[in-house]
Amino acid sequence: MIFLDPVTGILLLVNAAVLVALILGKRSSTFWRTEVCLACAISIGSYLAWRFHYILYSEGLTPMDSFLTKLLFAFEVINFADFAIFLLTMSRYRDRSPEADAAQAALEARPQDEWPRIDIFVATYNEEWEILEKTILAIKLLDYPHKQGYLLDDGKRDWLKEKCEQIGFGYIRRPGNAHKKPGNHNYALTQTSAPFIAMFDADFIPMPNFLRRTVGLMLRNPNWGILQTPQTFYNYDPMRNNLKLQKSLPDDTSMFFTVMEPCRDAWECAFYVGSSALVRRKAVEDIGGIVMGYDTEDQITSIAMLQSGYQTGFLNETLSTGLAPESLNALFDQRKRWARGSVQILFSKHGPFGPNLTLLQRLFFSQFFWLVGFFAPMVYAAMPALMWVFQIRLFPYMPPREVLIIPFLLFCCINMTIWWLAHGKWVPLVSQALQLLLSIEIFPVVIATLIKPFGKPLLDFAHVTPKGKDAQGRERINWRALPWLVAVVVLTALGIGIYLSDDYRFVNHPDELMAIFLWTAINLIIVGIAILGCLNPSYRRADERFPTEVPVTLSQGERSFTGTTKDLSLTGCWVIFDSPVTLDASPMELHLKDIGSLTVKPVRQADETDFSFKFLTLPKQTKTALFTRIFLNPDNHCQHLQGPEQLYADCFQRMFGNAH
Repeated sequence: MIFLDPVTGILLLVNAAVLVALILGKRSSTFWRTEVCLACAISIGSYLAWRFHYILYSEGLTPMDSFLTKLLFAFEVINFADFAIFLLTMSRYRDRSPEADAAQAALEARPQDEWPRIDIFVATYNEEWEILEKTILAIKLLDYPHKQGYLLDDGKRDWLKEKCEQIGFGYIRRPGNAHKKPGNHNYALTQTSAPFIAMFDADFIPMPNFLRRTVGLMLRNPNWGILQTPQTFYNYDPMRNNLKLQKSLPDDTSMFFTVMEPCRDAWECAFYVGSSALVRRKAVEDIGGIVMGYDTEDQITSIAMLQSGYQTGFLNETLSTGLAPESLNALFDQRKRWARGSVQILFSKHGPFGPNLTLLQRLFFSQFFWLVGFFAPMVYAAMPALMWVFQIRLFPYMPPREVLIIPFLLFCCINMTIWWLAHGKWVPLVSQALQLLLSIEIFPVVIATLIKPFGKPLLDFAHVTPKGKDAQGRERINWRALPWLVAVVVLTALGIGIYLSDDYRFVNHPDELMAIFLWTAINLIIVGIAILGCLNPSYRRADERFPTEVPVTLSQGERSFTGTTKDLSLTGCWVIFDSPVTLDASPMELHLKDIGSLTVKPVRQADETDFSFKFLTLPKQTKTALFTRIFLNPDNHCQHLQGPEQLYADCFQRMFGNAH
């Protein structure tokens, strides 16, 4: 009987153990995380032992079957080696919020004239004023006494210099543009002197308590060179928009920023990500400045600090929010730059083969994910289609029932493990579809960088993530990935058709046939979701809107109407009135409770109570209050999600019907 098979028994027990952890385990507990990771590792080891046993002792295979079986096994071993690094990383978790509470209390117990000075760097190249203005306003509203913000303008824009002078904000322009962002930062270091520097990208908005939460931690840990915080976003990323899963799909970077970085921090291997961080000036100066000459300066600067004896820290609190890539092309350009910069690290003295790193640090900065993680999805996507078309049995001479049950149990174990470890920020099938879509774009860049790591890239891309209007291209369909994904579907259908019409059946046993159809169905779901991800709708508004309820009073002449906003932005709002409203062409004023009054005009009317308004005038005090309400409130950001059951329902509806 199948239940007497040792591997099947082990996998069933491991799946049961993971289910128990899902029900009882605390995700922030190192004990539970270690147990779950160990259980998953046992299941993978059992599976590989099962595979190796039949490769070693199988007889009568054709040379082609033998070669393909061994090739697939070698690929699985390499892929699972990468996954083993992931499990090791995720087996610990560190929450520094209690330490930050104590550090903030110690800071605030000092007289404010003893608080350290902070310089705030905002590197900019071609961002619109509408983006920069939000960042500048947020920096001015930081609740900290001794701070000075600077725009580091590599765009050499005179109008921007004039605006900074008008509003009293620091402006630094360097001669030349060598080494892009790290060169810009290093020049600014020579023009400033504060012992700590807060680093922000041009589109990132710090929360008012950013410095109070981070400065005390840096003072408490004098050996830290960098304290990183998560990057969160106030708009939806392209995949959430393309799939119309804004309310149920997590942001694709949230798993890294809110789960993997705290896990890496527990191993003292967290790293700087270029924005939303507090940096110790002495540490930067001791390593010769922000490391230059690489497409991503952040991770390699962290490694250089570790090599110099400094440590890095991570505080997992939402202390800033920024603008996620606004189109699929902008997302791909960003990830291509990350991929190229990460692979370049392999060729650097500040890489895993450089001096003064521990074995664990070398492992965690090995960049193995970039070498394997964007090749494996394409292999797994193509495999079922190739099996059907070329009539290949990937598990020849294995017991058919084991072929059906054992890989499926492993699949369930791995997916449950990742979902649990990732705090629900990774979603089976949907996250795999995004990884597949990214792989088609990124893997060629990885190969090109291995061939030519420095100089002009063999495959070019935008080296600054486009924001605002620059992010909106005319291309609404990703024609680079779509043909490959459609080809997988067509070849799969063609192969199944050939199988059903041919008298010769390369698979006859019902269990093995069921296994092939099961994996084909799972693969087609993943590929189908990736195809939907290729369709890039136009969604950009003049300004992002936030679902915020604020009591309002609309006045026109002697008449007034009360209601509540459904959403707000810096340029307009959507209001539901308490009773039917009739408006004429005369001027009207909208009062937002606890925010202020402004002149508006209606731009949309759905019915007698449902109106959208455009703001015509926005006084400075009202604008500041409105900005504070919608941007400096983390509850307004795109973080709160419906459960996974709603996600799959929405995704199914998106694939086979109309999404609402």
